[in-house]
Amino acid sequence: MTLINAAGAHARITRRRVWLWFAIVPLTAFGALLAFVSPGAPRTGDTPDLVFTGQIIALFCGAAYAAAFTDFFASTSRRSMDEIEASTPVAPPVRHAALVLGTLGVVLVPSAVVLVGAGIWQTAAGHGAAVPAAIAVLGTIVLPSALIATCLSAFLGALLPHGVARVAAVLLWFGAVFSTPLIPLPTLNGTVLNLVGDTVAAGLYGAQPLYPRYAPTGPLGLDAATPRAAALSLAWQAVLIALLLTAGSSLARARNRS
Repeated sequence: MTLINAAGAHARITRRRVWLWFAIVPLTAFGALLAFVSPGAPRTGDTPDLVFTGQIIALFCGAAYAAAFTDFFASTSRRSMDEIEASTPVAPPVRHAALVLGTLGVVLVPSAVVLVGAGIWQTAAGHGAAVPAAIAVLGTIVLPSALIATCLSAFLGALLPHGVARVAAVLLWFGAVFSTPLIPLPTLNGTVLNLVGDTVAAGLYGAQPLYPRYAPTGPLGLDAATPRAAALSLAWQAVLIALLLTAGSSLARARNRS
């Protein structure tokens, strides 16, 4: 069984989880509505509007992913499925990666519908590249944020009791993606380490970030609004996803052996 086949099997299982749809669809709709009515929306009728919508959806749906997937790597809560997977000739990290990818391939459908629908609307208004831009926003802003939230949830679920892990995952997610100058706490916002695509928005799409920069240049002396900074931000997110996935998978295997 390959990674793609395993991910496809998990996608089919996820489609049948009605409770997940009841959580994801309303949050996606809420994010889209908030992006539409927000006074901070660019209202250019072009790519920056798609970027802003994608970022708002990533903010709120990330909380749902953080709360929902703490049982991903825990065989005690997925007993029969875990035993079936263990019998396949696939390494545990690959099985866990397939679980994450297959699930997100389904739960990101509402986000894709919103963004592509907005792209079609913009195309009808005369912006011919809007649909490809919407797909690009989905892949470079929404997908990395969703992967981080999901892998964070799975990692904490392998580390802590599930009830505690859910609370911790949501709190960590909100702590990472929300910040305000009224509460002077350390934050990733305003740097290339931001988890909801601010650097990507500025560097690839020419959009305004959700959070202001703390300096004209980002870490390592990079101009925060350049493709180079956007590439660095995407690379950082990929490394974080890989670390969370690997650590969660290792913890789950160690717990199963004990």
